[in-house]
This record gives sequence, structure tokens and C-alpha cells, in this order.
Amino acid sequence: MKAVYKYFSPLIAAFFFLLLWQDKGHAQGKCLIVSDIHYNPDSTYKLQPGNDSNHELLEQSIKAMQHTLPNPDFIMIAGDFIWHGDRNNGYKISKETKTAIIKTITDVFQKHFPHVPVIATLGNNDTYQEDYDIQDGDFLNMFADQWEKGGVKVFNAPFREKGYYAYTIKDKYPDMEFVVLNTTLLSVVNNNKGYNAKADSMLKWLNNTLLDAKNKGQKIWIVSHIPPGKNVYSMLNKSATTDMWGSNYSQTYTNLIVKYAPQIRFSIASHTHFNDFRVFCDAGGKPVSYMRVVPSISPNHYNNPSFEVADFDKDYRVTNETTYYLDLKTLSTTGFVFKPAFGIGTSGLSAVSPAGILSFINGHSTPQSPVPTGYIQFYNVGAQPVENDTNCYSKTFYEYLSTSVLRKVK
Repeated sequence: MKAVYKYFSPLIAAFFFLLLWQDKGHAQGKCLIVSDIHYNPDSTYKLQPGNDSNHELLEQSIKAMQHTLPNPDFIMIAGDFIWHGDRNNGYKISKETKTAIIKTITDVFQKHFPHVPVIATLGNNDTYQEDYDIQDGDFLNMFADQWEKGGVKVFNAPFREKGYYAYTIKDKYPDMEFVVLNTTLLSVVNNNKGYNAKADSMLKWLNNTLLDAKNKGQKIWIVSHIPPGKNVYSMLNKSATTDMWGSNYSQTYTNLIVKYAPQIRFSIASHTHFNDFRVFCDAGGKPVSYMRVVPSISPNHYNNPSFEVADFDKDYRVTNETTYYLDLKTLSTTGFVFKPAFGIGTSGLSAVSPAGILSFINGHSTPQSPVPTGYIQFYNVGAQPVENDTNCYSKTFYEYLSTSVLRKVK
């Protein structure tokens, strides 16, 4: 894979059995969270650590989701449906193959979850062009058509033109809105590709959309692919560029999140294939919001395949989140059994909230406070870290933790 192989922006997975606001007695609904499927349609492709998903993993993962939560209120997918490609072939994947990949994935989801709204964002691999290139109208329309062929219309304007949109499940949750970004526009990889005007336009749209939701009294869930902030792989390797997003987009986004924090109830990204987070602080340093960076179905970063089940209350705050994972080490003997992952008590995190996450970061971002072993398990979704790959072995990993705190400029 190209630059995406270098995205090991780590951190926490203490979001397994995630207990946020402690209000279980007022649960309103449940949803599934999925990311980075990276499906390879080649029937001879093997399921193993370091590879992307094959058809067996795709089918079995979605069957496990259905078994775990047969009737979710909705499904969120945080991007990267298309596999990374064959490095021996220059990572080239034909337009026809990419179309077939999206069709296959949507077919399997709609087979097991008919009539369930799927709120999906685009990843950097999800394009007819090269990795990280902006999607053209043909891809955007194909993508929307495939997901909507089951009858549930989700992809409102401006998705079919620009790849981002807002959506409300009006018949069930009219006071909650999904705001879905196209973060390929913001990627540092695209600094010199002339996408700046389009990125600025999306951030202006984001501000207007959040303001409109505030005026309507709606609560917000934000869905994205590439998270803002630093790339741990680049930092640990002393690269000249260490940002995930280009220009000053991380700062602009942080300012917006802080501004609308009272309306934002939950936020997800993915891209790294591991468990991670971002904490957003106001100009005085007070933590006011956080972003959950979820792990992947694809095990190509030597992580275990996983998906999340989240409970939310009547105020749309996530009250409990459970990660289900497939242990690839025991696959040959146990088969495709997705197990609930570790409890947060073994991670080193005392509380999963903006304040709790900030406290964890501050407590483990010096040479004298190494990252807990439990955290490393969370980060890798139970898989054994691979030296020089996941970077959990790095003695300087603690340097990354403090960079996951994003602060509003006064």
C-alpha cells in the first residue's frame, strides 16, 4: 500500500466496553460501527495478518454483526471499502473491479441488514482514480446508487457532487443529524494537488451545517475517515511531515469542534486500523469533546479484524461501546468467532470522556510513564504487536500521546 501503510496513529482502545456517561437506564438505541473493510475480490486471496479482507472475512464479519445485533437502528461505516492493491502491479485496480467491490459489499450488507440506514463516508482508497485522489462524479453516483438500491435513501446533496453530506433519520431520530465528511480533501498527501479550494468549501459547509443544526436544536454525530492531528508513524520515523491533514485544516476543524461542542454528541474516524482518539480542548485547555478512531475489518496492519456495537441514550450520548474481534491466532481451531474485547479496566484509562482521555494522555506522555501493557492490547485489538510496524515497541511512543490533544486558538 502507499502512504496509508504508514498510518499507525495509535492510542487507546479503552473504548472496549466503553462507558461514557453512565446512564444505562435511559438507553434509546443501538448501532453498529464498521471501518476499513478493504475488500479484495480475488477468490484465491488468503486471510492472514498483513493482508486485506477476502470474501470469507467479508461474509463472516457481517454475519457476526447480524448475530450480535440483528436490528441496529443504523450502521456507520468510516470509509476505505476498496483494497489497497497489489504492490507488484503498482497498486493499480481497474474501474470495473472497484465497481464490483462496492457492489459486492453493498449486496452482503443489504442481504443481512435490509432496510437499515447505512451512513457511510469515503476513504482515501475509495475513488476511480489513484489513492488519495478526489472522487469523480461517476464514482460518487455509483457509490450512492449501490448503497441506495435497497430503497433507503441516505446520500443527500452535496454527496453526488462533492462526496460529503448531512443526513437525518427523520421518522425515528428527527432531532439528531449525521454530518459526514470527505477527508480525502484534507489529507496532507494532497497538499500539491490543487484541492485547497474544495477543502475550504467543505469546511465552510461544515460550519454552516453545524450552525443550522444548532439553530434547529439538533444533536450531531460526525462521521469521517482520516482523523486530524499527527501521524504517529511519521513522528516516530522523524519524517519531515507529520500531520494527517494538510494546510491549517486541523486547527480550523478544532476551532469548529470547540465552537459547537455543546451540540456534538459523538464523532468517529478510522484510517489507522487501530484504536485511537483525539481530544479537543478550548482555548483555556479544558477538554470539551473527543473523536473515537475505530479499528478495521481488514487485518493488513497485523491487527485483528473488529467492529463496534454502541448504545446511545435519549440525548444521543454514547453510553456503552463494545468491540467484537476475531482472533486470527486461533482462527484455524475456533473458526470465525467474534468475541467481545477487553474491559476498560485493563487499559489504564480511568474514564472514557474528554476529561478522562486527557488525564490518560497527561499521565503517559513522558519517558517516566510508559504506555501500559493493557493499552497496547487495546491498540492492536488483541493482536501481538509487530516490531517496526505497529510501533508499540518504540520506546519513544509516549511522545505521540500529547499530540492527540487538539486545542482551539485564542
